[in-house]
Amino acid sequence: MPKQQQSSPLLIIVLVILILLVSGFTYLFVTTDDSSNILPSITIMSPDRENTTTQDQTAEADQTATQEGSEELNAASGTDTSVATTTEEEPETPRELPQGKIGFTVSSGQQAGPKFNRGFIDPYDPKVGQTQTFNIAASSDSSVSNMTVTIVDDAGEKTHQLSRVSGTDQEGTWEASWTNENTHEKTYKAIVKGTDAAGTVTVEIILR
Repeated sequence: MPKQQQSSPLLIIVLVILILLVSGFTYLFVTTDDSSNILPSITIMSPDRENTTTQDQTAEADQTATQEGSEELNAASGTDTSVATTTEEEPETPRELPQGKIGFTVSSGQQAGPKFNRGFIDPYDPKVGQTQTFNIAASSDSSVSNMTVTIVDDAGEKTHQLSRVSGTDQEGTWEASWTNENTHEKTYKAIVKGTDAAGTVTVEIILR
């Protein structure tokens, strides 16, 4: 009988410990579940960046100290370790452009106004003094009232009026020709603008 009385307090203590442990794990699980809902709104990159910055600064400091130590040793020994370097910038070579008549297509968006379809530039890479032709097909729910193309080159930009050469104002082809007066070694693009009753649509064609 005395042995059974001594075991009862031990059982009570064990039960209390188990209850405390279960309570602790439950709190831990609840806390983890609650914090997981907050994670998407927390920036977690800052600590890593700070550690990386600290490591980089430490590495740079060590490297600087090593270099300074080497310079002191070289100065003491009278050895000249300076090296002169020169960098020559190579001139940029312009990208070679296609030659002759080159066609293109345009995927029109949902903007109100004319819809551009396809066209061509002839020649694509004109020499100074050479005649260049720009052609583009377009359609409109009402009728195209105005169509222009602006050529942007090394000297600036110049706008040319396009005239309808086939079809109708609702679905036709517009074209213009001019004498090329400038180079386009660095800048070369065409900006097409079409206008109808619904609005004006602008398309930029990068040629270089």
